[in-house]
Amino acid sequence: MALPLPLSEGPFVGFTVAIIVIVLCCSWYHAVLALLAGLVIAEGMMLTAEQFWRSRTVFFIFNSLVMILGFEFMKANYRWQQRMKDDLVRKDHKIVHLLRDLTHRVKNQYAIVTAMMRQTDGEDIDEYKEKMIKRIQGLARSQDLLIDKNWKTPGIKDVIMAHLKPFGSCSRFDIKCETDIYVNAAAVQYIGMALHELATNAVKYGALSAPDGKVELCWKTEGDAFVFEWKERDGPPVNSINLSGGFGSIAINTYCPTALNGNSELRFDRDGVRWRLDVPLTSVSVQPTAA
Repeated sequence: MALPLPLSEGPFVGFTVAIIVIVLCCSWYHAVLALLAGLVIAEGMMLTAEQFWRSRTVFFIFNSLVMILGFEFMKANYRWQQRMKDDLVRKDHKIVHLLRDLTHRVKNQYAIVTAMMRQTDGEDIDEYKEKMIKRIQGLARSQDLLIDKNWKTPGIKDVIMAHLKPFGSCSRFDIKCETDIYVNAAAVQYIGMALHELATNAVKYGALSAPDGKVELCWKTEGDAFVFEWKERDGPPVNSINLSGGFGSIAINTYCPTALNGNSELRFDRDGVRWRLDVPLTSVSVQPTAA
């Protein structure tokens, strides 16, 4: 039975307006669903139950619903495939970025080790080997710290403890700070390298070679600058020759401040060695990331 739809009747005009509003406010398939539901209601009001289920209108409506559901399924599947494709593209870009970063780090390590080999001195081959091994172990401690943190952001205190622990009891080091600062990989490597050289000199010739000698370490932020200080006290008289000319002096005075876009000052005061690193905060500090 055909469904009469007199355009002059008020209810049909109101229903048509409602469909238009749904199209404008929602989407076309919501409007189609509303239209089909309206046809079902109108058909049901005019026919008996048996006539209703046998009518062509109901058959058409059910087929339309199946088509709409099929279309929605295909659309959802297409969106899922697009999301999967986008995820793969992002992962591919991340892998490429990580490989480039790894290549840069490896080349940087090669350059540092080469500089160590050229600038490390020794009276004989055994002394040279011992110094080289300890310096490479110092580099390895920085890498171990980054790996232990899953290449996230360690704090500056983590860097200090990782590099100074092999040089004696923590009671020999007086660590003072405003608050812990999370540092990037470059700061971990170069500040760690400077700490290794300073601590090595302190054990051999400086404050840590005396029973009551201590080292004070402190850091702070001054505006947009990061300031780190190493202060020895209660040690033997300072000899500037011990930290001049070799790799240790170059690492402390050149490599570390240059890599972090700042400057440093190494002094040999009566109380002991003083080292101050002054670099832009943006060169060392990063926001902490979840492990």
